[in-house]
Amino acid sequence: MRKTILAILILACFSFGQDVIENPGKPTGSRNAGRIFDLEEVLSIQDTGDEYYFKYPSNLKIAPDGSIFVQDWSSKLLGRFDADGKFLRDYFREGQGPGELDSVGNYFFADGNIVIYDSALQKILRLDFEGKTVEEFKVLRTARRFEFAFCRNAAYYFIQHNVSFESTKPTYIDVPYQLVVFNVGGDGTDPLVSFSLSAYVVGSGGGGGGYFPLDQMITAPLENRYLFISRKQEYLLELFDAETDTIVRSFTRDYKRVKPSSEYKEMLEKGGGMIIGGKRYTKPPQKYRSDIQNLFVDGDELWVMTSTEDKKKGILFDVFDLEGKYIDCFYVRFDEENFPKYGGGNRMTISSEFLYLIESTPDETYVIKKYRMVD
Repeated sequence: MRKTILAILILACFSFGQDVIENPGKPTGSRNAGRIFDLEEVLSIQDTGDEYYFKYPSNLKIAPDGSIFVQDWSSKLLGRFDADGKFLRDYFREGQGPGELDSVGNYFFADGNIVIYDSALQKILRLDFEGKTVEEFKVLRTARRFEFAFCRNAAYYFIQHNVSFESTKPTYIDVPYQLVVFNVGGDGTDPLVSFSLSAYVVGSGGGGGGYFPLDQMITAPLENRYLFISRKQEYLLELFDAETDTIVRSFTRDYKRVKPSSEYKEMLEKGGGMIIGGKRYTKPPQKYRSDIQNLFVDGDELWVMTSTEDKKKGILFDVFDLEGKYIDCFYVRFDEENFPKYGGGNRMTISSEFLYLIESTPDETYVIKKYRMVD
Protein backbone atom coordinates (compact mmCIF):
# COMPACT_ATOMS: atom_id res chain seq x y z
CA MET A 1 0.00 0.00 0.00
CA ARG A 2 2.77 2.43 0.95
CA LYS A 3 4.65 1.62 -2.28
CA THR A 4 1.58 2.54 -4.33
CA ILE A 5 1.10 5.82 -2.48
CA LEU A 6 4.82 6.59 -2.75
CA ALA A 7 4.60 6.22 -6.52
CA ILE A 8 1.66 8.62 -6.60
CA LEU A 9 3.51 11.12 -4.43
CA ILE A 10 6.59 11.00 -6.64
CA LEU A 11 4.38 11.60 -9.69
CA ALA A 12 2.67 14.52 -7.95
CA CYS A 13 6.00 16.06 -6.97
CA PHE A 14 7.28 15.71 -10.52
CA SER A 15 4.09 17.24 -11.97
CA PHE A 16 3.81 20.24 -9.68
CA GLY A 17 7.39 20.72 -8.51
CA GLN A 18 6.67 20.53 -4.79
CA ASP A 19 6.86 18.22 -1.83
CA VAL A 20 3.83 16.31 -0.62
CA ILE A 21 2.85 16.69 3.02
CA GLU A 22 2.68 13.20 4.51
CA ASN A 23 0.50 13.01 7.60
CA PRO A 24 0.49 10.09 10.04
CA GLY A 25 -2.46 7.71 10.27
CA LYS A 26 -3.80 9.43 13.39
CA PRO A 27 -4.72 13.13 13.51
CA THR A 28 -2.89 15.62 15.68
CA GLY A 29 -4.53 18.36 17.71
CA SER A 30 -7.77 16.56 18.65
CA ARG A 31 -8.32 14.87 22.00
CA ASN A 32 -11.53 13.15 20.94
CA ALA A 33 -10.63 11.98 17.43
CA GLY A 34 -12.63 8.97 16.34
CA ARG A 35 -15.83 10.03 18.11
CA ILE A 36 -19.21 9.05 16.67
CA PHE A 37 -21.92 11.43 15.43
CA ASP A 38 -25.51 10.30 15.16
CA LEU A 39 -27.99 12.06 12.90
CA GLU A 40 -30.97 13.78 14.51
CA GLU A 41 -33.59 14.85 11.97
CA VAL A 42 -34.62 18.49 12.35
CA LEU A 43 -36.24 19.24 8.98
CA SER A 44 -37.88 17.47 6.05
CA ILE A 45 -38.65 19.19 2.73
CA GLN A 46 -41.17 17.24 0.70
CA ASP A 47 -42.48 17.59 -2.82
CA THR A 48 -45.60 19.79 -2.87
CA GLY A 49 -46.45 19.24 -6.53
CA ASP A 50 -47.68 22.84 -6.56
CA GLU A 51 -44.94 25.48 -6.45
CA TYR A 52 -42.26 22.87 -7.17
CA TYR A 53 -41.79 19.15 -7.50
CA PHE A 54 -38.85 16.78 -7.27
CA LYS A 55 -38.23 14.28 -10.03
CA TYR A 56 -34.43 13.85 -9.93
CA PRO A 57 -33.17 16.38 -7.36
CA SER A 58 -29.43 16.84 -6.92
CA ASN A 59 -26.67 19.45 -6.47
CA LEU A 60 -27.69 20.30 -2.93
CA LYS A 61 -25.98 23.45 -1.58
CA ILE A 62 -26.26 25.80 1.39
CA ALA A 63 -26.04 29.54 0.67
CA PRO A 64 -24.10 31.92 2.95
CA ASP A 65 -27.37 33.03 4.58
CA GLY A 66 -28.26 29.42 5.46
CA SER A 67 -30.92 28.98 2.79
CA ILE A 68 -31.10 25.61 1.03
CA PHE A 69 -30.69 25.29 -2.75
CA VAL A 70 -31.47 22.25 -4.86
CA GLN A 71 -31.38 21.60 -8.60
CA ASP A 72 -33.60 19.25 -10.61
CA TRP A 73 -32.65 18.93 -14.27
CA SER A 74 -35.83 17.00 -15.13
CA SER A 75 -38.41 19.29 -13.52
CA LYS A 76 -36.44 22.41 -14.53
CA LEU A 77 -35.95 23.59 -10.97
CA LEU A 78 -33.31 25.67 -9.24
CA GLY A 79 -35.14 26.08 -5.97
CA ARG A 80 -34.37 27.96 -2.80
CA PHE A 81 -35.79 27.21 0.67
CA ASP A 82 -35.18 29.10 3.87
CA ALA A 83 -33.48 27.43 6.84
CA ASP A 84 -36.91 26.28 8.09
CA GLY A 85 -37.79 24.61 4.79
CA LYS A 86 -40.18 27.25 3.43
CA PHE A 87 -40.07 27.48 -0.36
CA LEU A 88 -38.84 30.93 -1.41
CA ARG A 89 -38.19 30.97 -5.14
CA ASP A 90 -37.44 29.07 -8.33
CA TYR A 91 -34.64 30.74 -10.29
CA PHE A 92 -35.10 28.59 -13.40
CA ARG A 93 -36.76 30.64 -16.16
CA GLU A 94 -36.88 28.25 -19.08
CA GLY A 95 -35.95 29.59 -22.50
CA GLN A 96 -33.01 30.73 -24.59
CA GLY A 97 -33.29 34.48 -24.18
CA PRO A 98 -31.73 36.95 -21.73
CA GLY A 99 -32.03 35.80 -18.12
CA GLU A 100 -33.34 32.39 -19.23
CA LEU A 101 -31.91 28.90 -18.86
CA ASP A 102 -32.00 25.65 -20.79
CA SER A 103 -30.01 23.70 -18.20
CA VAL A 104 -27.89 24.17 -15.08
CA GLY A 105 -24.47 22.58 -15.40
CA ASN A 106 -23.45 23.87 -11.97
CA TYR A 107 -23.92 26.91 -9.76
CA PHE A 108 -22.12 28.73 -6.95
CA PHE A 109 -22.57 31.71 -4.65
CA ALA A 110 -20.29 34.73 -5.05
CA ASP A 111 -20.48 38.43 -4.18
CA GLY A 112 -24.10 38.12 -3.07
CA ASN A 113 -25.10 36.50 -6.38
CA ILE A 114 -26.01 33.07 -7.70
CA VAL A 115 -23.55 32.25 -10.48
CA ILE A 116 -24.94 29.66 -12.92
CA TYR A 117 -23.29 27.94 -15.86
CA ASP A 118 -25.78 26.80 -18.51
CA SER A 119 -23.96 23.93 -20.23
CA ALA A 120 -26.48 23.77 -23.11
CA LEU A 121 -26.49 27.50 -23.94
CA GLN A 122 -22.83 27.78 -22.89
CA LYS A 123 -23.24 30.92 -20.86
CA ILE A 124 -22.73 32.30 -17.38
CA LEU A 125 -25.79 33.87 -15.77
CA ARG A 126 -25.44 35.89 -12.57
CA LEU A 127 -28.63 36.48 -10.61
CA ASP A 128 -29.20 38.33 -7.36
CA PHE A 129 -31.19 36.54 -4.68
CA GLU A 130 -34.34 38.28 -5.91
CA GLY A 131 -33.89 36.61 -9.28
CA LYS A 132 -32.84 39.72 -11.21
CA THR A 133 -30.13 39.38 -13.85
CA VAL A 134 -26.84 40.99 -12.81
CA GLU A 135 -24.66 39.81 -15.69
CA GLU A 136 -24.78 37.37 -18.59
CA PHE A 137 -22.16 36.31 -21.13
CA LYS A 138 -21.02 33.38 -23.25
CA VAL A 139 -18.36 30.85 -22.17
CA LEU A 140 -17.97 28.40 -25.04
CA ARG A 141 -16.76 24.98 -23.93
CA THR A 142 -13.42 23.91 -25.33
CA ALA A 143 -13.80 20.16 -24.67
CA ARG A 144 -16.55 17.54 -24.75
CA ARG A 145 -16.62 17.46 -20.94
CA PHE A 146 -16.59 20.97 -19.52
CA GLU A 147 -17.59 21.37 -15.88
CA PHE A 148 -17.91 24.60 -13.88
CA ALA A 149 -15.64 24.27 -10.82
CA PHE A 150 -15.87 27.71 -9.11
CA CYS A 151 -15.38 31.44 -9.72
CA ARG A 152 -13.38 34.31 -8.28
CA ASN A 153 -14.17 37.92 -9.22
CA ALA A 154 -14.20 38.00 -13.05
CA ALA A 155 -12.42 34.65 -13.42
CA TYR A 156 -14.40 31.45 -14.01
CA TYR A 157 -12.73 28.07 -13.57
CA PHE A 158 -13.66 24.87 -15.40
CA ILE A 159 -12.36 21.30 -15.48
CA GLN A 160 -12.33 19.80 -18.96
CA HIS A 161 -11.39 16.55 -20.63
CA ASN A 162 -11.89 14.52 -23.78
CA VAL A 163 -11.83 10.73 -24.06
CA SER A 164 -10.29 9.06 -27.10
CA PHE A 165 -12.01 5.95 -28.52
CA GLU A 166 -9.29 4.97 -30.97
CA SER A 167 -9.35 1.24 -30.17
CA THR A 168 -12.42 -0.96 -30.63
CA LYS A 169 -11.08 -3.32 -27.97
CA PRO A 170 -11.67 -2.62 -24.26
CA THR A 171 -8.55 -1.01 -22.85
CA TYR A 172 -7.22 1.02 -19.94
CA ILE A 173 -6.04 4.54 -20.74
CA ASP A 174 -4.90 7.70 -18.97
CA VAL A 175 -7.32 10.53 -19.72
CA PRO A 176 -5.80 14.05 -19.80
CA TYR A 177 -7.72 16.60 -17.70
CA GLN A 178 -7.15 20.35 -17.47
CA LEU A 179 -8.17 23.06 -15.06
CA VAL A 180 -8.81 26.11 -17.25
CA VAL A 181 -9.86 29.69 -16.55
CA PHE A 182 -12.08 32.06 -18.47
CA ASN A 183 -11.49 35.75 -17.70
CA VAL A 184 -14.24 38.20 -18.59
CA GLY A 185 -12.98 40.31 -21.47
CA GLY A 186 -10.47 37.67 -22.52
CA ASP A 187 -10.24 35.71 -25.76
CA GLY A 188 -11.11 32.28 -24.36
CA THR A 189 -10.06 29.72 -21.80
CA ASP A 190 -6.47 29.45 -20.60
CA PRO A 191 -5.13 26.11 -19.31
CA LEU A 192 -3.58 26.32 -15.84
CA VAL A 193 -3.01 22.79 -14.48
CA SER A 194 -2.95 19.40 -16.21
CA PHE A 195 -3.95 16.10 -14.61
CA SER A 196 -4.17 12.46 -15.64
CA LEU A 197 -6.98 10.10 -14.59
CA SER A 198 -7.32 6.44 -15.48
CA ALA A 199 -10.35 5.01 -17.28
CA TYR A 200 -11.58 1.77 -18.87
CA VAL A 201 -12.57 2.55 -22.45
CA VAL A 202 -14.66 0.61 -24.95
CA GLY A 203 -14.64 1.92 -28.52
CA SER A 204 -17.33 1.23 -31.10
CA GLY A 205 -15.53 2.41 -34.22
CA GLY A 206 -15.90 5.71 -36.00
CA GLY A 207 -14.72 7.64 -32.94
CA GLY A 208 -17.61 6.55 -30.72
CA GLY A 209 -17.75 4.47 -27.58
CA GLY A 210 -18.09 4.66 -23.82
CA TYR A 211 -15.94 4.54 -20.72
CA PHE A 212 -15.86 3.87 -17.01
CA PRO A 213 -13.75 6.30 -14.96
CA LEU A 214 -11.54 4.40 -12.52
CA ASP A 215 -10.08 7.49 -10.91
CA GLN A 216 -12.64 10.11 -9.92
CA MET A 217 -12.30 13.88 -10.05
CA ILE A 218 -13.86 15.37 -6.89
CA THR A 219 -13.56 19.07 -6.10
CA ALA A 220 -14.66 21.39 -3.30
CA PRO A 221 -14.23 25.20 -3.45
CA LEU A 222 -13.44 27.37 -0.44
CA GLU A 223 -14.01 31.13 -0.11
CA ASN A 224 -14.09 31.65 -3.90
CA ARG A 225 -10.33 31.39 -3.81
CA TYR A 226 -9.27 27.81 -3.14
CA LEU A 227 -10.21 24.53 -4.79
CA PHE A 228 -9.55 21.22 -3.05
CA ILE A 229 -9.03 18.39 -5.53
CA SER A 230 -9.08 14.59 -5.22
CA ARG A 231 -8.37 12.74 -8.46
CA LYS A 232 -6.79 9.37 -7.65
CA GLN A 233 -8.00 6.09 -6.19
CA GLU A 234 -5.25 6.42 -3.59
CA TYR A 235 -5.38 8.98 -0.78
CA LEU A 236 -4.03 12.20 -2.28
CA LEU A 237 -5.34 15.76 -2.02
CA GLU A 238 -4.27 18.95 -3.79
CA LEU A 239 -5.05 22.59 -3.13
CA PHE A 240 -5.40 25.08 -5.98
CA ASP A 241 -5.07 28.79 -5.16
CA ALA A 242 -6.81 31.21 -7.55
CA GLU A 243 -4.55 34.07 -6.40
CA THR A 244 -1.57 32.39 -8.02
CA ASP A 245 -3.45 30.03 -10.39
CA THR A 246 -1.30 27.13 -9.24
CA ILE A 247 -1.43 24.02 -7.09
CA VAL A 248 0.12 25.32 -3.87
CA ARG A 249 -0.12 22.22 -1.70
CA SER A 250 -0.39 18.42 -2.00
CA PHE A 251 -1.03 16.25 1.04
CA THR A 252 -1.96 12.76 2.12
CA ARG A 253 -2.09 10.60 5.21
CA ASP A 254 -1.15 7.02 6.01
CA TYR A 255 -4.34 5.17 5.12
CA LYS A 256 -5.35 1.50 5.22
CA ARG A 257 -7.05 0.76 1.93
CA VAL A 258 -10.48 -0.88 1.89
CA LYS A 259 -11.41 -3.83 -0.28
CA PRO A 260 -14.92 -3.75 -1.76
CA SER A 261 -17.43 -5.91 0.10
CA SER A 262 -19.65 -8.41 -1.68
CA GLU A 263 -22.57 -6.03 -1.07
CA TYR A 264 -20.63 -3.17 -2.66
CA LYS A 265 -19.73 -5.30 -5.70
CA GLU A 266 -23.36 -6.31 -6.07
CA MET A 267 -24.42 -2.67 -5.82
CA LEU A 268 -22.04 -1.75 -8.64
CA GLU A 269 -23.26 -4.63 -10.77
CA LYS A 270 -26.90 -3.63 -10.31
CA GLY A 271 -25.97 -0.04 -11.05
CA GLY A 272 -26.01 -0.89 -14.73
CA GLY A 273 -23.39 -0.61 -17.43
CA MET A 274 -23.26 0.34 -21.08
CA ILE A 275 -24.15 -1.34 -24.36
CA ILE A 276 -21.47 -1.00 -27.04
CA GLY A 277 -21.87 -2.85 -30.35
CA GLY A 278 -24.73 -4.88 -28.93
CA LYS A 279 -22.65 -6.11 -26.00
CA ARG A 280 -23.09 -5.09 -22.36
CA TYR A 281 -20.04 -3.90 -20.43
CA THR A 282 -19.77 -3.22 -16.71
CA LYS A 283 -17.11 -1.47 -14.69
CA PRO A 284 -14.13 -3.80 -14.24
CA PRO A 285 -13.57 -5.07 -10.70
CA GLN A 286 -11.08 -3.13 -8.61
CA LYS A 287 -8.95 -4.48 -5.81
CA TYR A 288 -9.70 -1.53 -3.55
CA ARG A 289 -12.37 1.12 -3.27
CA SER A 290 -11.27 4.69 -3.87
CA ASP A 291 -9.86 5.95 -0.56
CA ILE A 292 -11.67 9.28 -0.88
CA GLN A 293 -15.40 9.11 -1.54
CA ASN A 294 -16.37 12.77 -1.25
CA LEU A 295 -15.16 16.22 -0.15
CA PHE A 296 -16.92 18.89 1.91
CA VAL A 297 -15.81 22.30 3.14
CA ASP A 298 -16.88 23.57 6.54
CA GLY A 299 -15.53 26.98 7.50
CA ASP A 300 -11.85 26.84 6.60
CA GLU A 301 -11.60 23.06 7.04
CA LEU A 302 -11.75 20.22 4.54
CA TRP A 303 -13.86 17.21 5.52
CA VAL A 304 -12.92 14.05 3.65
CA MET A 305 -15.48 11.25 3.43
CA THR A 306 -13.37 8.09 3.30
CA SER A 307 -14.02 4.52 2.19
CA THR A 308 -13.68 3.27 5.79
CA GLU A 309 -17.01 1.96 7.03
CA ASP A 310 -17.85 0.30 10.33
CA LYS A 311 -21.24 -1.36 10.86
CA LYS A 312 -21.46 0.02 14.40
CA LYS A 313 -19.64 3.34 14.06
CA GLY A 314 -20.59 4.46 10.54
CA ILE A 315 -18.46 6.19 7.89
CA LEU A 316 -15.10 7.74 8.76
CA PHE A 317 -14.55 11.43 7.97
CA ASP A 318 -11.08 13.03 8.11
CA VAL A 319 -10.50 16.74 8.73
CA PHE A 320 -7.62 18.82 7.32
CA ASP A 321 -6.74 22.49 7.68
CA LEU A 322 -5.60 24.81 4.90
CA GLU A 323 -1.99 23.89 5.55
CA GLY A 324 -2.70 20.25 4.72
CA LYS A 325 -2.40 19.12 8.34
CA TYR A 326 -4.53 16.16 9.47
CA ILE A 327 -6.22 17.60 12.55
CA ASP A 328 -9.28 15.47 13.35
CA CYS A 329 -11.46 12.51 12.42
CA PHE A 330 -14.91 11.22 13.36
CA TYR A 331 -17.57 8.75 12.29
CA VAL A 332 -21.06 9.60 11.07
CA ARG A 333 -23.63 6.90 11.71
CA PHE A 334 -26.30 6.69 8.98
CA ASP A 335 -29.49 4.65 9.02
CA GLU A 336 -29.63 1.89 6.45
CA GLU A 337 -32.33 3.65 4.43
CA ASN A 338 -30.37 6.92 4.12
CA PHE A 339 -26.91 5.42 3.71
CA PRO A 340 -25.05 7.51 1.09
CA LYS A 341 -24.16 5.10 -1.70
CA TYR A 342 -21.16 5.92 -3.89
CA GLY A 343 -20.07 8.64 -1.43
CA GLY A 344 -23.39 10.46 -1.60
CA GLY A 345 -22.44 12.22 -4.84
CA ASN A 346 -23.94 15.71 -4.96
CA ARG A 347 -27.00 14.62 -2.98
CA MET A 348 -25.31 15.41 0.31
CA THR A 349 -23.74 18.50 1.81
CA ILE A 350 -22.53 19.66 5.21
CA SER A 351 -22.73 23.05 6.88
CA SER A 352 -21.57 23.58 10.46
CA GLU A 353 -23.33 21.07 12.72
CA PHE A 354 -25.85 20.08 10.05
CA LEU A 355 -25.81 17.41 7.37
CA TYR A 356 -28.25 17.67 4.45
CA LEU A 357 -29.23 14.66 2.39
CA ILE A 358 -31.56 13.96 -0.54
CA GLU A 359 -33.31 10.68 0.20
CA SER A 360 -35.66 8.47 -1.75
CA THR A 361 -38.90 7.32 -0.16
CA PRO A 362 -40.74 3.96 -0.40
CA ASP A 363 -43.24 5.48 -2.84
CA GLU A 364 -40.34 6.44 -5.17
CA THR A 365 -40.42 10.16 -4.45
CA TYR A 366 -37.66 12.32 -2.99
CA VAL A 367 -37.28 14.36 0.15
CA ILE A 368 -34.57 16.70 1.48
CA LYS A 369 -33.62 15.90 5.07
CA LYS A 370 -31.71 18.20 7.39
CA TYR A 371 -29.95 16.44 10.27
CA ARG A 372 -28.10 17.74 13.28
CA MET A 373 -24.88 15.81 13.90
CA VAL A 374 -25.09 14.84 17.55
CA ASP A 375 -21.95 13.75 19.40
